[in-house]
Amino acid sequence: MYFWNIKALKHQLTAVGLSEANSMKYILFLSLLGLIPLPIPPSFSSGTFIFYVINTFTLLCGILYCYRKNGGAKGKDFLSRFFSINFVIFIRFIPFLMISGLIIYSDITKSIISDYQKTMHLSIVYIVVLLVFYRTGYHISTIADYKITS
Repeated sequence: MYFWNIKALKHQLTAVGLSEANSMKYILFLSLLGLIPLPIPPSFSSGTFIFYVINTFTLLCGILYCYRKNGGAKGKDFLSRFFSINFVIFIRFIPFLMISGLIIYSDITKSIISDYQKTMHLSIVYIVVLLVFYRTGYHISTIADYKITS
């Protein structure tokens, strides 16, 4: 299982593919990362309908984008490619998320109006999500034409 080395992962995906056990590990770890609680500003209303609509739309579009980058219906091994590459890409973005979170919630931003802070928070989250999907799709497309040989 790779946590950072995207080249080695892509080589494995094109050379031999992922075993079912390895695919399960990537899906499991990526799912567990999604359960990590993110700090939410006290004034942020987490139950707003529009928040869920945007999240759902972003998720669906991101997965469809990656699916098409893999060749669509003619593509091969989409799930193992998507989950393993997406996991490594997400891990690579964690330092950026930590730094941006520290900046948003630091003393520097205490004087910022809470609505502006909410906008900054959501903007960074959505930008990172879009970048993760973009990079995942890019890396999938670079190996989409390769055939796995057994």
